[in-house]
Amino acid sequence: CGCIFKNPDPELSDGRSAGKLIDDCGAKSLARGDAYVSPLHGNFIVNRGGASAADVLTLIEDVRDLVLEKSGVRLESEARVWRA
Repeated sequence: CGCIFKNPDPELSDGRSAGKLIDDCGAKSLARGDAYVSPLHGNFIVNRGGASAADVLTLIEDVRDLVLEKSGVRLESEARVWRA
C-alpha cells in the first residue's frame, strides 16, 4: 500500500522522515506473524505471504510505540484502514 506513516513535522523530528526515525529506532527488525518491516525502507511493511490484517495492524502499532518511546515523536498513519 506504500508508506505506512506520514512524515512528521521536521521541527519535531530533527528533520528526519518517518522511514529514518523507524530505522534510527531499530524497528527494521520488527515482525508480527508473516508481516515485517522492510529492511530496505523502514516505512514499508512486507507480507511474506501469510500475514493477517491483525498481524499488519499490530505491527503498525508496535512501530509507532517504539518510535514514540525512543524518539518522542508520534507517527501518524498515512495508510487508511477499511473495516467491513
